[in-house]
Amino acid sequence: MPLFFMRQEPEYRAFYSFENENGDNDNDSNNNNNETTKNKNRWIQAFLFLCHKLTLRAATTSASSNNTTSQPKTKKRLLLKSPVHTARMKLLLQLFPKAQFIYIHRNPYDVFRSAAHMADTTYWYTYLNTPTNAMIQEFILRQYEILWETYEEGRKDLSMLQQQQQTTTAGKSSQPPPQLLEVSFDELTTDTIGTMKKIYTHFEWTTTSWEESDIYSKLIQEIPNVQSYQKNTFRSLSSTLEQIIDERWGPSFERLGYRRRCDDNKNKTV
Repeated sequence: MPLFFMRQEPEYRAFYSFENENGDNDNDSNNNNNETTKNKNRWIQAFLFLCHKLTLRAATTSASSNNTTSQPKTKKRLLLKSPVHTARMKLLLQLFPKAQFIYIHRNPYDVFRSAAHMADTTYWYTYLNTPTNAMIQEFILRQYEILWETYEEGRKDLSMLQQQQQTTTAGKSSQPPPQLLEVSFDELTTDTIGTMKKIYTHFEWTTTSWEESDIYSKLIQEIPNVQSYQKNTFRSLSSTLEQIIDERWGPSFERLGYRRRCDDNKNKTV
């Protein structure tokens, strides 16, 4: 909805995680939280309906494919790519306790430049009212903050849950599979094969050696077809904007190991 009504963007922020901006949860009795709960339940129904349709489609496609080959039937895993789901990690774990997450991070400066490029080249085709540049900039900045803060909460909750599961299954032959892996955008784009191996090995998604897996052979065939792809080029950031990003997105720089410009400037003045 913010892409249609950017001037009213703050009104839609509760839809990221279905919690209010002030951190209140759905158990509060005020009217805003009651409305948030209703919206969350509507979203859950729609999301589960989508997952059911995708699962049925995958099963139908798989059955059709198996009819023409001697391959045994295999269950297909749903792989959903949606940046805003970063804010719904806790909710997704409630719906799917065994869900697994791949968090792809990128240098925050590049994230901002990419988001600004998309806003400048794409968003104008969707607006039903005209926002100011300041509104668009605040949307990009606040969206990142919300996604990062809620992801960190979900990541810590998942870590605690897995520690409890490991304690419960201690001494048993099988342990619960990993549910989270963080990889950088740079390693995914510069070493696609190695990064995919890292992902499949981490989550134990292949029962054979990596080189014997179906995904490895498909990647070997596909990668030459996309080697000519050119990523978008972005405008440079002003020093003022870099300072704003340093201040507001600082926690993600520190936790993910990216250097802030302000840190480099401090070193120069010492």
